[in-house]
Amino acid sequence: MSIVDDAVAADAQRRASIGEFERQVLDALRAEGSVLASIRDKREIVKETDDKLKAFLGDFAKKFA
Repeated sequence: MSIVDDAVAADAQRRASIGEFERQVLDALRAEGSVLASIRDKREIVKETDDKLKAFLGDFAKKFA
């Protein structure tokens, strides 16, 4: 394999990881419920929901890595 082939393979793996992260974070947000419900009901992201979402995503990213 050439360096270019290695780079292309690594890029494809990173893109697959992004897709998996997205699927898992959406599943976790749906299971948690309150963040998405707040956004849906208020039709905006209020400070409290923003703070909760940031904390949720930070915790999720640590667990995913």
